[in-house]
Amino acid sequence: MPTKERAMTVPAQHIPTRTLVDPATVRQAVLAIVGCRRPTLPDADVHIIPVSGGVDSSAVALVLTALFPETRFLLVFSDTGVEAAGTYESLARIEAGTGERISRVRKEEDLFEIVASFGSFLPSGQARYCTRLAKIQPYQAFLEAVRERYGADARIATYVGIRADEGERSAGDYGSASSTHFPLRDLGLSKRQVFQLLERTVGIPSFYAERSRSGCAVCIFSRRSEVIAQWHRDPETLARASRLEKLSEAESAALSALPTPVAVQLGVGRNHLQYPVPGDVLEREVLPWERLRDARRRQDRSTPDLFGLEASRRLFVAVEYTRFWDGFQWQQAFQRLATYSPTLGGLTTALKHYWKHRLDTREAMLCYSEADLCDEVHIGVFEVLVEDAANLVVAGERAYTWQSDGTPLLAIRKTTAVLENILLAAELTRLAARGAADRFDRELLERAQQRPVRAGGEVVWCGLFERPTEAALADDSDVRAAPEPCVSCSR
Repeated sequence: MPTKERAMTVPAQHIPTRTLVDPATVRQAVLAIVGCRRPTLPDADVHIIPVSGGVDSSAVALVLTALFPETRFLLVFSDTGVEAAGTYESLARIEAGTGERISRVRKEEDLFEIVASFGSFLPSGQARYCTRLAKIQPYQAFLEAVRERYGADARIATYVGIRADEGERSAGDYGSASSTHFPLRDLGLSKRQVFQLLERTVGIPSFYAERSRSGCAVCIFSRRSEVIAQWHRDPETLARASRLEKLSEAESAALSALPTPVAVQLGVGRNHLQYPVPGDVLEREVLPWERLRDARRRQDRSTPDLFGLEASRRLFVAVEYTRFWDGFQWQQAFQRLATYSPTLGGLTTALKHYWKHRLDTREAMLCYSEADLCDEVHIGVFEVLVEDAANLVVAGERAYTWQSDGTPLLAIRKTTAVLENILLAAELTRLAARGAADRFDRELLERAQQRPVRAGGEVVWCGLFERPTEAALADDSDVRAAPEPCVSCSR
């Protein structure tokens, strides 16, 4: 049964006034970046800027409203109903910076309800009906409403956020109802200038800390690192998405049975625990696992014995560390489990994309050059053996999952929980072996002696990811081969 589109304004966001900027401030920032350059506006009756909450469409809205204050621009957002956390806050900031209200159009159903109406036939790279139904159709309905108001012969211009450094990338296909223009490309603005503009005005959307693009909380193009981050940031939405995947009841139950966190086992807060830190990160002691990796011995330990015992599963996991200089030595700012893979080669490829995202969005990390980012952000790689690995693997056909490799969202959540326990327990073991000098560490180890931790596996090797340069990534075949997300969703 066809669904109806409806238009509404974005609900007011509870953002302190002092954190918002006004159009006059935005205009000063825009002029500082574009100088005397001006894009040529077409001779149109209606000027429309589709916004997604992402940096590129936000920059289009800020630039055009600042350079052409006498022109009325209609800002419109196609809402899937399951947008990434932080999207609506970003839209509210755009409204404050442009002085324009954003119209929101969407279907009656949100994206997950649309997928359910398809019998949980999930979108894929070959069947991107999610974009067509949740993004393009509502926007087309908005264009029809505009024509009803301004006349069937009204000339409509649409402005899309494609930058000068994106080559000849095309925009979304909205049909012949409007002409499409690219003001960022016309002005010669690059990704760096777009991020500089947002940082100086409305701020970089918070979701860029974990995501490479705006759009739905779950997407067929989401990388594993993004899914891991979303499980922490928006677990309710991820749980809804996971229920659309086709798993047996037994598989779903097994993957939903999470291990008891180490912090709970010890009866302490999670902030009292940390992952091991490779020696070069803080330029201190080397970890006991930092040695040449003996691949044959690792493989032997991953082989079932003659009695049919379950094999341990070998996984490689990446942990991101951020550090700062306190005047005397390097201190750790934060650490996070970034991603994992069953092979070292697979993890290396994933980390190329992860590091490219960090380079692309370095202003979000308060780093203003590649050298600054390399100085502050490091990535450790750990090889672990997971006990009882059978509970992490889904047998049989897995055609209906959000991830293209067939890994269920629940499996990513559980594997991440298992790996976190292993890494945290490994650090406790290291502290116990060297003799903790810190009072808090001693108290922690006393608890560990009273309440032995069930780690669920062990660390057998660790090292540091060799971060490629920005220039090297631009020509990297793994990076260039990655599929492009839909322009309608991610600008």
